[in-house]
Amino acid sequence: MMARRRGAAAVALDASEARSLREAASGTGAEAVRARVVLLAAEGRSNTEIAAIAGVARQSVVSWRRRYAADGMAGLRDRRRSGRPPRVDAWRIVLASLTAPEGADRWTSRSLAASLGVGAATVVRAWQAHGVQPLANGRLRLLCEPPLEVDVLEEVDRDDQGVTLRPHPRGERLRLVPPEHASSGTHVAPSTTTWRGMARVVGVLHDRTSEATRERGDAAEPARRTPNRPDTYEAPSSARVTMREVAADAGVSMKTVSNVLTGAKRVAPDTRARVEQSIDRLGYQLNTAARHLRTGRRGTVVLAVPEFRVNYFAELAEQLIDAAAARGVTIQVQVTRGQRERELEIMATARGLADGVIMVGQGMTEADLRGLSGGGPFVLLGENISGTAVDHITISNAGAARTAMTHLLASGRRRVALLGTGSTAVAAARVRGAREAAAEHGVELLPELMVGSGPWHRDAGERATAELIESGAVFDAILGFNDELALGAARALLTHGIDVPTDVALVGFDNSRDAAYSTPSLTSIAPDMAHIARRALELIEERQRHPGVGRGAEPAHVIAPHTLAVRESAP
Repeated sequence: MMARRRGAAAVALDASEARSLREAASGTGAEAVRARVVLLAAEGRSNTEIAAIAGVARQSVVSWRRRYAADGMAGLRDRRRSGRPPRVDAWRIVLASLTAPEGADRWTSRSLAASLGVGAATVVRAWQAHGVQPLANGRLRLLCEPPLEVDVLEEVDRDDQGVTLRPHPRGERLRLVPPEHASSGTHVAPSTTTWRGMARVVGVLHDRTSEATRERGDAAEPARRTPNRPDTYEAPSSARVTMREVAADAGVSMKTVSNVLTGAKRVAPDTRARVEQSIDRLGYQLNTAARHLRTGRRGTVVLAVPEFRVNYFAELAEQLIDAAAARGVTIQVQVTRGQRERELEIMATARGLADGVIMVGQGMTEADLRGLSGGGPFVLLGENISGTAVDHITISNAGAARTAMTHLLASGRRRVALLGTGSTAVAAARVRGAREAAAEHGVELLPELMVGSGPWHRDAGERATAELIESGAVFDAILGFNDELALGAARALLTHGIDVPTDVALVGFDNSRDAAYSTPSLTSIAPDMAHIARRALELIEERQRHPGVGRGAEPAHVIAPHTLAVRESAP
């Protein structure tokens, strides 16, 4: 028999157990996923690795391993659940909240929920829907504009259509009615939250609202009389406008309005302009929570970058945040420090909590990516890993370096130092591109001008350039493999009395904002970050609609365009 061990230790299986787990794992559904988790544990993988490969939360891995250790295959089967709390009419909850609780001065959502056998959230929703909130010592807050608080002394009358209360101090009667029994002959106070189609509190409330508004002397908008119904009042302009109303106003379908808001499909310019005018005129606001509930999406995408010390990653994050906001999506940013364990941990924890992950990977391996390929929408950015198994977006690093090198050689430079060489895939691609351009111009790249720097930071660029100068090497141009290195090189050249660009021309990568404002301004390779952000989000959405990478569908490999922003450092 197997010796089952808990925690991160490997799970030992005998032949019979392994056979049973493989049979279960070959099926579909939750039990198959759990069986695969145990099989991965038997291979000695960590909980974090298993979560990333299986596309589940790490805590689920821990739980299923413990259940298998305790109960074997039976522990992987679904357990009976008690079911949802019984449904209770919201109006019944409102009426119950008007009575005083025993041993307390007020109802809380938890105490009332316990007395009715429902959830506290159900109680809160009922109070919000009917525009009331019980307070201490028999007081009641009415959620009108402005909100009012009254002392309720006693209940005078109750029937199927509502309840009449005697408030204090005036003694005027206050009648509460559910929406379906609101009569046209009563004063209706609009709610500031969910007015449309629902009557709230009727009776003396409108008169008090008017008095409170006059006393405040502020800009609170009074209720407006509805034509042909002199005793009812219309909601203020803060009421939520629906997509259906926008469509009717613009003379288009609701689907067209949705396409304008989300950019999911192309809309004719004149139609788009008409819809946007209706949105502005009616004051429509996108209800992202409702949309996410309809679509089953969470409205959140995780962006994982190595660091923010390099400006490129900060500017990329801004581009993605802006592009996502236009789609009603929120970006959650995580920093990985380029560490494999951190990257895998982010992938594991994002499963089930976000709609997808966009990552600049530096620590993961090709094997890691193959394991992630079936775990949900994932887009890899950059060329540190080739990313053949997943959706992948990069610029052509070799092509971009060839562009920069060709510009330097065309200006007459012949001894070009490459700053940032090393063992990474990105550095190797940029060396290759520079070498191709040099060969086309009959120029040799000299080994002594291949300058490693360690991290691609400004201080590393300054230090490496200073060492190059002090070594006595002769050069007339520097191609920095990012703007951080190039700006550090500019500092070293300045402190050694070398003029840029007269003595040494200087080109960077990434076209950061600092490049345009350095002295002299920095010529730099400019990747189309807007294109990268847009395509990354489009790939996430495509995989949400049509899951498939790792299950037969081919991953997308996108090469983003680049240009050369020519400035003072290499005119």
